[in-house]
Amino acid sequence: MLNFYDLRTHQENFEVIKKNKLTYTSYNNFKKCEKKYFFANITGYKFQKKTYKTFKGILRDKVRSVLTSRWYNEEEKKFNKFFNNNIYNVIEDALQSVCEDLLENPRININKINSKFIIEKNIFARDVYREFKNKFIDKKSDFKSSKSTSQRRYEINIELDDPPIKGIIDEYDGKKLIEHKSGKEEIEHREQLLFYYYLLINKKKTVYECEISYSDKKKKIIFDEYDLKKIDKNIRQVIIEINSKKYNQDYEPSTGDQCNKCEFNYICPSYWEINKDIILDKIKQNKVFFSNISLKIHSVDIENEEIKCELPNEYKLKDQFIFLRINKKLFTFDQNLGWPSEIRILNAKIWARIENNNYYPQISMQDETEVFWI
Repeated sequence: MLNFYDLRTHQENFEVIKKNKLTYTSYNNFKKCEKKYFFANITGYKFQKKTYKTFKGILRDKVRSVLTSRWYNEEEKKFNKFFNNNIYNVIEDALQSVCEDLLENPRININKINSKFIIEKNIFARDVYREFKNKFIDKKSDFKSSKSTSQRRYEINIELDDPPIKGIIDEYDGKKLIEHKSGKEEIEHREQLLFYYYLLINKKKTVYECEISYSDKKKKIIFDEYDLKKIDKNIRQVIIEINSKKYNQDYEPSTGDQCNKCEFNYICPSYWEINKDIILDKIKQNKVFFSNISLKIHSVDIENEEIKCELPNEYKLKDQFIFLRINKKLFTFDQNLGWPSEIRILNAKIWARIENNNYYPQISMQDETEVFWI
Protein backbone atom coordinates (compact mmCIF):
# COMPACT_ATOMS: atom_id res chain seq x y z
CA MET A 1 0.00 0.00 0.00
CA LEU A 2 1.16 3.54 -0.71
CA ASN A 3 2.38 5.49 2.30
CA PHE A 4 1.85 9.26 2.60
CA TYR A 5 3.24 11.65 5.21
CA ASP A 6 3.00 15.38 5.85
CA LEU A 7 6.53 16.46 6.76
CA ARG A 8 5.41 20.04 7.44
CA THR A 9 4.23 18.92 10.87
CA HIS A 10 7.68 17.51 11.67
CA GLN A 11 10.09 20.14 10.41
CA GLU A 12 11.54 22.43 13.05
CA ASN A 13 14.11 25.19 13.22
CA PHE A 14 15.28 25.12 16.79
CA GLU A 15 18.34 25.80 18.88
CA VAL A 16 20.30 22.66 19.63
CA ILE A 17 20.56 22.23 23.38
CA LYS A 18 20.96 18.56 24.19
CA LYS A 19 24.35 17.02 23.39
CA ASN A 20 24.43 13.30 24.17
CA LYS A 21 27.56 11.25 24.60
CA LEU A 22 28.95 10.07 21.27
CA THR A 23 28.44 6.48 20.20
CA TYR A 24 30.46 5.05 17.34
CA THR A 25 27.42 5.41 15.07
CA SER A 26 26.92 9.10 15.89
CA TYR A 27 30.67 9.75 15.62
CA ASN A 28 30.73 8.05 12.20
CA ASN A 29 27.58 9.87 11.07
CA PHE A 30 29.13 13.25 11.84
CA LYS A 31 32.35 12.43 9.99
CA LYS A 32 30.44 11.26 6.92
CA CYS A 33 27.83 14.01 6.87
CA GLU A 34 27.04 16.61 9.52
CA LYS A 35 23.47 16.84 8.27
CA LYS A 36 22.95 13.11 8.72
CA TYR A 37 24.23 13.43 12.27
CA PHE A 38 21.76 16.26 12.82
CA PHE A 39 18.79 14.23 11.60
CA ALA A 40 19.80 11.03 13.40
CA ASN A 41 21.15 12.36 16.68
CA ILE A 42 19.68 15.83 17.30
CA THR A 43 16.18 15.96 15.82
CA GLY A 44 15.18 12.54 17.12
CA TYR A 45 14.15 11.16 13.73
CA LYS A 46 14.42 7.41 14.19
CA PHE A 47 14.39 6.18 10.67
CA GLN A 48 12.74 2.87 9.92
CA LYS A 49 11.41 1.65 6.62
CA LYS A 50 7.63 1.95 6.60
CA THR A 51 6.98 -1.77 6.40
CA TYR A 52 5.29 -4.07 8.87
CA LYS A 53 8.04 -6.61 8.30
CA THR A 54 10.69 -4.21 9.59
CA PHE A 55 8.59 -3.34 12.62
CA LYS A 56 8.32 -7.01 13.59
CA GLY A 57 12.06 -7.39 13.08
CA ILE A 58 12.76 -4.60 15.58
CA LEU A 59 10.29 -6.12 18.04
CA ARG A 60 11.81 -9.59 17.62
CA ASP A 61 15.27 -8.21 18.40
CA LYS A 62 14.04 -6.70 21.66
CA VAL A 63 12.25 -9.90 22.71
CA ARG A 64 15.28 -11.99 21.78
CA SER A 65 17.51 -9.75 23.91
CA VAL A 66 15.33 -10.30 26.99
CA LEU A 67 15.14 -14.04 26.44
CA THR A 68 18.88 -14.34 25.88
CA SER A 69 19.67 -12.54 29.13
CA ARG A 70 17.38 -14.97 31.00
CA TRP A 71 18.89 -17.97 29.22
CA TYR A 72 22.32 -16.98 30.54
CA ASN A 73 21.14 -17.15 34.12
CA GLU A 74 18.57 -19.95 34.23
CA GLU A 75 18.67 -23.71 33.98
CA GLU A 76 16.83 -25.07 30.97
CA LYS A 77 13.77 -26.28 32.91
CA LYS A 78 13.42 -22.98 34.73
CA PHE A 79 13.84 -21.10 31.48
CA ASN A 80 11.09 -23.10 29.77
CA LYS A 81 8.77 -22.35 32.70
CA PHE A 82 9.69 -18.66 32.52
CA PHE A 83 9.04 -18.64 28.77
CA ASN A 84 5.64 -20.30 29.03
CA ASN A 85 4.48 -18.04 31.87
CA ASN A 86 5.96 -14.74 30.78
CA ILE A 87 6.38 -14.64 27.00
CA TYR A 88 3.35 -12.41 26.46
CA ASN A 89 4.48 -10.01 29.17
CA VAL A 90 7.90 -9.84 27.51
CA ILE A 91 6.27 -9.14 24.15
CA GLU A 92 4.02 -6.44 25.65
CA ASP A 93 6.97 -4.68 27.30
CA ALA A 94 8.98 -4.83 24.07
CA LEU A 95 5.99 -3.62 22.06
CA GLN A 96 5.52 -0.62 24.35
CA SER A 97 9.21 0.24 24.11
CA VAL A 98 9.24 0.03 20.30
CA CYS A 99 6.05 2.11 20.00
CA GLU A 100 7.49 4.82 22.26
CA ASP A 101 10.70 4.92 20.22
CA LEU A 102 8.83 5.28 16.93
CA LEU A 103 5.94 7.48 18.07
CA GLU A 104 7.39 10.71 16.66
CA ASN A 105 8.64 9.14 13.45
CA PRO A 106 6.86 10.72 10.45
CA ARG A 107 7.32 7.49 8.51
CA ILE A 108 5.54 5.26 11.00
CA ASN A 109 1.78 5.03 11.56
CA ILE A 110 2.31 3.36 14.91
CA ASN A 111 -1.38 3.01 15.79
CA LYS A 112 -2.11 1.18 12.56
CA ILE A 113 0.86 -1.14 12.99
CA ASN A 114 0.00 -1.81 16.63
CA SER A 115 -3.58 -2.72 15.74
CA LYS A 116 -2.39 -5.13 13.10
CA PHE A 117 0.12 -6.74 15.45
CA ILE A 118 -2.47 -7.44 18.16
CA ILE A 119 -4.20 -9.82 15.75
CA GLU A 120 -0.94 -11.66 15.08
CA LYS A 121 0.47 -11.74 18.63
CA ASN A 122 -0.08 -15.49 19.14
CA ILE A 123 1.60 -16.33 15.84
CA PHE A 124 4.49 -14.00 16.69
CA ALA A 125 4.99 -15.66 20.11
CA ARG A 126 4.97 -19.10 18.51
CA ASP A 127 7.52 -18.08 15.89
CA VAL A 128 9.81 -16.48 18.49
CA TYR A 129 9.65 -19.64 20.60
CA ARG A 130 10.53 -21.88 17.66
CA GLU A 131 13.41 -19.65 16.64
CA PHE A 132 14.77 -19.35 20.16
CA LYS A 133 14.34 -23.04 20.94
CA ASN A 134 16.14 -23.99 17.75
CA LYS A 135 19.11 -21.70 18.45
CA PHE A 136 19.50 -21.90 22.21
CA ILE A 137 17.83 -25.01 23.62
CA ASP A 138 18.00 -27.81 21.05
CA LYS A 139 21.60 -27.02 20.07
CA LYS A 140 24.75 -26.81 22.15
CA SER A 141 24.98 -23.06 21.81
CA ASP A 142 28.15 -21.10 22.44
CA PHE A 143 26.08 -18.93 24.73
CA LYS A 144 25.85 -21.78 27.24
CA SER A 145 29.08 -23.63 26.48
CA SER A 146 30.41 -23.05 29.99
CA LYS A 147 28.78 -23.02 33.42
CA SER A 148 31.30 -20.47 34.60
CA THR A 149 29.71 -17.04 34.68
CA SER A 150 33.07 -15.42 34.01
CA GLN A 151 33.39 -17.30 30.72
CA ARG A 152 29.95 -16.49 29.36
CA ARG A 153 29.61 -13.94 26.59
CA TYR A 154 27.82 -10.72 27.30
CA GLU A 155 27.24 -7.42 25.61
CA ILE A 156 28.63 -4.71 27.86
CA ASN A 157 27.90 -1.00 28.08
CA ILE A 158 30.85 1.33 28.63
CA GLU A 159 30.84 5.11 29.06
CA LEU A 160 33.55 7.72 29.44
CA ASP A 161 33.23 11.27 30.72
CA ASP A 162 36.45 12.50 29.10
CA PRO A 163 35.94 12.38 26.22
CA PRO A 164 32.13 11.98 26.54
CA ILE A 165 31.60 8.79 24.52
CA LYS A 166 29.87 5.47 25.07
CA GLY A 167 29.41 2.13 23.37
CA ILE A 168 27.83 -1.31 23.53
CA ILE A 169 30.54 -3.92 23.00
CA ASP A 170 29.43 -7.19 21.43
CA GLU A 171 31.77 -9.44 23.35
CA TYR A 172 34.53 -8.98 25.90
CA ASP A 173 35.70 -11.63 28.38
CA GLY A 174 38.31 -9.64 30.21
CA LYS A 175 41.02 -10.42 27.68
CA LYS A 176 39.59 -10.57 24.17
CA LEU A 177 37.46 -7.97 22.37
CA ILE A 178 35.21 -9.25 19.58
CA GLU A 179 32.90 -7.31 17.26
CA HIS A 180 30.40 -9.50 15.40
CA LYS A 181 29.32 -8.61 11.86
CA SER A 182 26.68 -10.36 9.79
CA GLY A 183 27.40 -8.51 6.54
CA LYS A 184 30.42 -8.22 4.29
CA GLU A 185 33.73 -6.75 5.38
CA GLU A 186 33.97 -2.96 5.23
CA ILE A 187 36.85 -0.57 5.89
CA GLU A 188 35.04 1.25 8.71
CA HIS A 189 34.72 -1.96 10.75
CA ARG A 190 38.34 -1.59 11.85
CA GLU A 191 37.69 1.91 13.17
CA GLN A 192 34.59 0.73 15.00
CA LEU A 193 36.62 -1.96 16.74
CA LEU A 194 39.27 0.64 17.54
CA PHE A 195 36.57 2.88 19.07
CA TYR A 196 35.59 0.06 21.44
CA TYR A 197 39.23 -0.78 22.15
CA TYR A 198 39.78 2.88 23.04
CA LEU A 199 36.80 2.73 25.43
CA LEU A 200 38.17 -0.33 27.20
CA ILE A 201 41.72 0.98 27.47
CA ASN A 202 40.49 4.27 28.92
CA LYS A 203 38.50 2.27 31.46
CA LYS A 204 41.79 0.58 32.48
CA LYS A 205 40.60 -2.76 31.09
CA THR A 206 42.99 -5.42 29.82
CA VAL A 207 42.74 -6.25 26.13
CA TYR A 208 45.21 -8.80 24.75
CA GLU A 209 43.44 -9.56 21.50
CA CYS A 210 40.97 -7.88 19.12
CA GLU A 211 38.89 -9.61 16.49
CA ILE A 212 36.12 -8.95 13.97
CA SER A 213 33.96 -12.03 13.52
CA TYR A 214 32.17 -12.29 10.17
CA SER A 215 29.76 -15.06 9.23
CA ASP A 216 32.42 -16.74 7.05
CA LYS A 217 35.69 -15.74 8.72
CA LYS A 218 37.41 -14.22 11.73
CA LYS A 219 39.86 -11.34 11.33
CA LYS A 220 42.37 -10.47 14.03
CA ILE A 221 43.23 -6.79 14.35
CA ILE A 222 46.32 -5.35 16.06
CA PHE A 223 46.22 -1.82 17.46
CA ASP A 224 49.14 0.20 18.77
CA GLU A 225 49.79 3.48 20.57
CA TYR A 226 49.58 5.40 17.29
CA ASP A 227 46.03 4.09 16.68
CA LEU A 228 44.94 5.18 20.15
CA LYS A 229 46.41 8.66 19.76
CA LYS A 230 44.82 9.06 16.34
CA ILE A 231 41.30 8.10 17.37
CA ASP A 232 41.62 10.15 20.56
CA LYS A 233 42.43 13.19 18.42
CA ASN A 234 39.61 12.45 15.96
CA ILE A 235 36.99 11.95 18.69
CA ARG A 236 37.93 15.14 20.50
CA GLN A 237 37.90 17.12 17.25
CA VAL A 238 34.43 15.83 16.35
CA ILE A 239 33.15 16.76 19.82
CA ILE A 240 34.60 20.28 19.49
CA GLU A 241 32.89 20.71 16.12
CA ILE A 242 29.57 19.38 17.40
CA ASN A 243 29.66 21.71 20.41
CA SER A 244 30.25 24.66 18.10
CA LYS A 245 26.91 24.06 16.36
CA LYS A 246 23.89 25.99 17.58
CA TYR A 247 21.25 25.78 14.83
CA ASN A 248 20.22 23.16 12.32
CA GLN A 249 21.61 25.22 9.43
CA ASP A 250 25.06 24.97 11.06
CA TYR A 251 25.23 21.29 10.11
CA GLU A 252 26.66 21.09 6.60
CA PRO A 253 25.62 18.27 4.24
CA SER A 254 28.22 16.18 2.42
CA THR A 255 26.56 15.46 -0.89
CA GLY A 256 27.57 12.69 -3.25
CA ASP A 257 26.77 9.12 -4.27
CA GLN A 258 26.23 8.17 -0.62
CA CYS A 259 23.09 10.33 -0.57
CA ASN A 260 21.19 7.78 -2.66
CA LYS A 261 21.42 5.25 0.16
CA CYS A 262 21.10 7.67 3.06
CA GLU A 263 18.11 6.88 5.28
CA PHE A 264 17.39 10.60 5.73
CA ASN A 265 17.46 11.74 2.11
CA TYR A 266 13.67 12.11 2.08
CA ILE A 267 13.93 15.08 4.46
CA CYS A 268 17.24 16.56 3.31
CA PRO A 269 16.90 19.46 0.82
CA SER A 270 20.49 19.00 -0.39
CA TYR A 271 19.74 15.50 -1.63
CA TRP A 272 16.87 16.62 -3.82
CA GLU A 273 19.06 19.23 -5.48
CA ILE A 274 21.73 16.76 -6.58
CA ASN A 275 19.10 14.17 -7.48
CA LYS A 276 17.76 16.31 -10.34
CA ASP A 277 20.80 15.67 -12.51
CA ILE A 278 20.61 11.94 -11.87
CA ILE A 279 16.94 11.81 -12.87
CA LEU A 280 17.48 13.84 -16.03
CA ASP A 281 20.34 11.62 -17.15
CA LYS A 282 18.24 8.50 -16.68
CA ILE A 283 15.26 10.02 -18.49
CA LYS A 284 17.43 10.74 -21.51
CA GLN A 285 18.52 7.12 -21.59
CA ASN A 286 14.89 6.30 -22.39
CA LYS A 287 14.70 3.49 -19.85
CA VAL A 288 12.14 2.55 -17.24
CA PHE A 289 13.70 2.95 -13.80
CA PHE A 290 12.83 3.38 -10.14
CA SER A 291 14.06 6.45 -8.34
CA ASN A 292 13.19 9.31 -6.00
CA ILE A 293 11.81 12.53 -7.43
CA SER A 294 10.72 15.90 -6.07
CA LEU A 295 8.07 18.03 -7.80
CA LYS A 296 6.63 21.46 -7.07
CA ILE A 297 2.85 21.35 -6.67
CA HIS A 298 0.96 23.74 -8.96
CA SER A 299 -2.58 22.76 -7.95
CA VAL A 300 -4.54 19.98 -6.26
CA ASP A 301 -7.88 18.66 -7.48
CA ILE A 302 -9.18 16.31 -4.80
CA GLU A 303 -12.52 15.62 -6.50
CA ASN A 304 -10.83 14.45 -9.69
CA GLU A 305 -8.01 12.82 -7.71
CA GLU A 306 -5.34 14.72 -9.57
CA ILE A 307 -2.24 16.73 -8.65
CA LYS A 308 -0.78 19.12 -11.20
CA CYS A 309 2.97 19.35 -10.67
CA GLU A 310 5.53 21.63 -12.18
CA LEU A 311 8.56 19.91 -13.60
CA PRO A 312 12.00 21.20 -12.55
CA ASN A 313 13.62 23.44 -15.16
CA GLU A 314 16.04 20.66 -16.01
CA TYR A 315 13.15 18.40 -17.04
CA LYS A 316 11.14 20.92 -19.09
CA LEU A 317 12.10 19.42 -22.38
CA LYS A 318 8.61 19.96 -23.76
CA ASP A 319 5.76 20.02 -21.23
CA GLN A 320 5.85 22.30 -18.24
CA PHE A 321 3.56 20.18 -16.07
CA ILE A 322 3.00 16.58 -15.15
CA PHE A 323 -0.22 15.17 -13.69
CA LEU A 324 -0.26 12.61 -10.88
CA ARG A 325 -3.31 10.47 -10.22
CA ILE A 326 -3.84 9.82 -6.48
CA ASN A 327 -6.85 8.30 -4.72
CA LYS A 328 -8.58 11.02 -2.68
CA LYS A 329 -8.24 8.84 0.45
CA LEU A 330 -4.51 9.34 0.22
CA PHE A 331 -4.62 13.14 0.43
CA THR A 332 -3.35 12.87 3.98
CA PHE A 333 -1.72 16.25 4.42
CA ASP A 334 -2.73 18.56 7.25
CA GLN A 335 -5.27 20.86 5.58
CA ASN A 336 -4.94 23.36 8.44
CA LEU A 337 -1.52 24.15 6.99
CA GLY A 338 -2.98 24.79 3.55
CA TRP A 339 -1.97 23.11 0.33
CA PRO A 340 1.51 21.56 0.33
CA SER A 341 3.96 23.24 -2.04
CA GLU A 342 6.06 20.20 -2.89
CA ILE A 343 5.69 16.45 -3.22
CA ARG A 344 8.65 14.10 -2.72
CA ILE A 345 8.22 10.59 -4.03
CA LEU A 346 10.49 7.73 -2.99
CA ASN A 347 10.69 4.63 -5.16
CA ALA A 348 8.61 6.01 -8.03
CA LYS A 349 8.46 4.25 -11.37
CA ILE A 350 9.76 6.73 -13.97
CA TRP A 351 10.11 6.54 -17.71
CA ALA A 352 9.97 8.86 -20.71
CA ARG A 353 7.60 8.97 -23.65
CA ILE A 354 9.38 10.39 -26.68
CA GLU A 355 7.63 12.25 -29.49
CA ASN A 356 9.38 14.30 -32.18
CA ASN A 357 12.64 14.21 -30.22
CA ASN A 358 10.92 15.62 -27.14
CA TYR A 359 10.89 13.82 -23.78
CA TYR A 360 7.69 13.50 -21.79
CA PRO A 361 8.49 12.18 -18.27
CA GLN A 362 5.95 9.71 -16.90
CA ILE A 363 5.58 8.77 -13.23
CA SER A 364 3.58 6.06 -11.48
CA MET A 365 3.52 4.81 -7.90
CA GLN A 366 3.94 1.26 -6.62
CA ASP A 367 3.00 -0.54 -3.39
CA GLU A 368 6.36 0.34 -1.82
CA THR A 369 6.26 4.01 -2.90
CA GLU A 370 6.44 6.61 -0.14
CA VAL A 371 5.10 10.13 -0.65
CA PHE A 372 5.99 13.17 1.47
CA TRP A 373 4.06 16.42 1.44
CA ILE A 374 6.27 19.49 1.94
